[in-house]
Amino acid sequence: MMFKRHPSNRRISAGVAGGIAICLLVFISSQARATDLSEKLKTVYLVNIAKFVVWKRGADQVNLCIHQQASIFEQALRIDGVQIGQGRHLRVIELPGADHQCDLQFWDARSIKFRDKELTERVLEVADLEQDKAEGIEVFLFIDGNRLRFHIDEGSLSGREFEISSELRRLSRQQPLPNYQVRQ
Repeated sequence: MMFKRHPSNRRISAGVAGGIAICLLVFISSQARATDLSEKLKTVYLVNIAKFVVWKRGADQVNLCIHQQASIFEQALRIDGVQIGQGRHLRVIELPGADHQCDLQFWDARSIKFRDKELTERVLEVADLEQDKAEGIEVFLFIDGNRLRFHIDEGSLSGREFEISSELRRLSRQQPLPNYQVRQ
């Protein structure tokens, strides 16, 4: 014996399927917004870090190098030319290539495999990675609860051709890396 579906059952099934589809779209959309917000925040942190660092070469331009594989690459292109104070502006340079022009470099899980560890002493590196995966990197971005924070590895700063302001260093000391071994 075959059962016939009642038209209202089809409507209920279609409604449930439509509801699930809407929930899925809202979830995907919220994930995309969260990722976009995270990328924007990391980019803002890079701009602010550049404001509080002085390179001994004293140029009016600070070159921020970001590998095209980095998660914030597209977002970073939007800050090219932004003023960072003291008559300086930030220039965004795409990696690979032009490594010799870098003052500031950003690394994350998608781009770290392209890192050249033989950089000059004038490059300040910022990473969105666990510290044990990025030996020699000076500044680490990390999530603490629902906040993006940063930590400066003071042990990697000696002999460098830049000076990080005392204000930025003080803020960093207030934000130790969670569950990571920090070198002193």
